[in-house]
Amino acid sequence: MMERKTIKKQIDHRYIGKKQPRWKDLKHSEYQEDDLIHIGYEEDEYGNDGEWFISIERERLETDEEYNQRMKRNEKFLEDSKKQRYERYLKLKEEFEGENLNTK
Repeated sequence: MMERKTIKKQIDHRYIGKKQPRWKDLKHSEYQEDDLIHIGYEEDEYGNDGEWFISIERERLETDEEYNQRMKRNEKFLEDSKKQRYERYLKLKEEFEGENLNTK
C-alpha cells in the first residue's frame, strides 16, 4: 500500500521591487505558521536590475479522492506496462524461435 503524498500549493508569489524584503513584508493574515517562505532575487533577462520576490507555499496531505485517483492511475500504469512487456516478449520469442542459440 502506498503512503499518502504531501502536496505543495503556491499561496502567493509577488515581486517586492529593488528593496530587500523584511520580515514585516511577510506578515499577512492568510499565511499559516507552517507555510514555506522563499525569498530571492531574480535578475532581469536583459541584464537590467532585477527584483526581490517572496513566494509562499503550503503543504498538505492529499485527500481521499486524490489518493484513490492516484492509486487507479498507478494500477492502470502497471497493467499497461505488463501488457507492453508481454507484447515485446512475444515479438522476441517469434524472432528467436527456431534459431540455434548454441555457441561453439
